[in-house]
Amino acid sequence: MKVTAAAIRDDDGKVWTLPAPARHHNILRHMYDSGKPGSFLDGQGFVLEDGTFVNRKVAAKLAVESGQIKKTEYVDGQLFSEDLW
Repeated sequence: MKVTAAAIRDDDGKVWTLPAPARHHNILRHMYDSGKPGSFLDGQGFVLEDGTFVNRKVAAKLAVESGQIKKTEYVDGQLFSEDLW
């Protein structure tokens, strides 16, 4: 299963995303502009090709397993958009 986009799930359960190569800060700006500043339940994560939202650690594992990346370059086995694009 491949990672397709950075995403943030807000406190209401809505998943906010923008097409790659958007990064989390781009999504936070979009949320702010839409009247939903900085309100997110599960933190930052990613959307998979089937539309499922996953956290950074799950996304890192799947990105390695699918061959998108060889390893994560950042903290604690978490995926960052910079790892992908």
